[in-house]
Amino acid sequence: MALRTKDKNRRAPSCPARKLAELAQAEGLPYSVDRSAANTFDVHRVLHLARAHGVATPLFSTLQRGYIAGVVNRFERDELVKVGAEAGVPAEATRATLSGDTYTQAVRDERAAGLAFGIQGVPFAVFNGTHAVVGATSVEGYTTAIAEAVGIPA
Repeated sequence: MALRTKDKNRRAPSCPARKLAELAQAEGLPYSVDRSAANTFDVHRVLHLARAHGVATPLFSTLQRGYIAGVVNRFERDELVKVGAEAGVPAEATRATLSGDTYTQAVRDERAAGLAFGIQGVPFAVFNGTHAVVGATSVEGYTTAIAEAVGIPA
């Protein structure tokens, strides 16, 4: 069980997390060990909406960078609306998505596909519907998975 702080959505930093923060700081990268942890379901729904607007990659990048730096709380709906609008998703479309069930089934389908690969957390990537890689994989691991997925030697 993960340690938690007084804020139910904030986890107490583990030793590996502190080590990672030290490594990031040594490289001049922002990294916060004091950030919220909660269900990412709505984040994934908003990313589907962003994909429909052609801005999923920039939105994902902004959310991840901000979350890792501890400056974006991706679990707050107003924050998702704000960051989405900055990326090019109309604020009203994000609010409508978050207040309804738009993209709910798509996210559930993606989760089911991940479970079929044995994946139980995020991030992960699926290539060609045949190979899955967890986010904390080496470049070599990604290269191998992509090559195998498209049928070329790694």
